[in-house]
Amino acid sequence: MNENGYSDISYWARGFYCYHAGAAAEVAHKTGNEAVLRMMKCEIEAHLDDYIATNRDFPEKITRMQRMLCLEL
Repeated sequence: MNENGYSDISYWARGFYCYHAGAAAEVAHKTGNEAVLRMMKCEIEAHLDDYIATNRDFPEKITRMQRMLCLEL
């Protein structure tokens, strides 16, 4: 996303992207796709601050996303 010129004010889009990276990480974990899991964990790490900024009122969502970073195959 950053390579395509999204500005700093688009943290909502990056937070939304992080959510979907988490969903993809869950699927990759369930299906045993280590390459996709690794890639999605990198995406989550890159955009976690934006995800946190958009979900401050929902600590359970933040905890869930942090757990995604701990998934291993």
